[in-house]
Amino acid sequence: MPNHFHLFIRIKDLSEFEDDELKQRISHQFKLMFMSYSKGINKERGRTGSLFQKNFKRKLVDNEDYFTSLIAYIHLNPIKAGLVSKCDEWKYSSYNFLLSLNETRLARHEVLEWFNGRQGFVRFHEECVNLA
Repeated sequence: MPNHFHLFIRIKDLSEFEDDELKQRISHQFKLMFMSYSKGINKERGRTGSLFQKNFKRKLVDNEDYFTSLIAYIHLNPIKAGLVSKCDEWKYSSYNFLLSLNETRLARHEVLEWFNGRQGFVRFHEECVNLA
């Protein structure tokens, strides 16, 4: 998206963290990532200052319905914004990476199996577009 992005991440083992400790660690890691990205862009473009307007938001995915709707929300966001008409047209999305056979660090198998394979994944997104 031109003015924001979505990340859907999984913390592998939540059991070793207290809620506040986990939130602080996640916040700190994202802060480091954003600072590093900002420094790189600022150096490349000869500028200074922040690139980001607000702090990031995080939401716990704690049920299957939310998991499904979040996948759809992320992939349909460029369509809803009027940037493209189909999910596969947005080159910055994980949608095409999930469907490709190229190597990826995404949990491709898990996501595709959630939708009963590639065809189910595509069909689900097409149905969501048609409902919008």
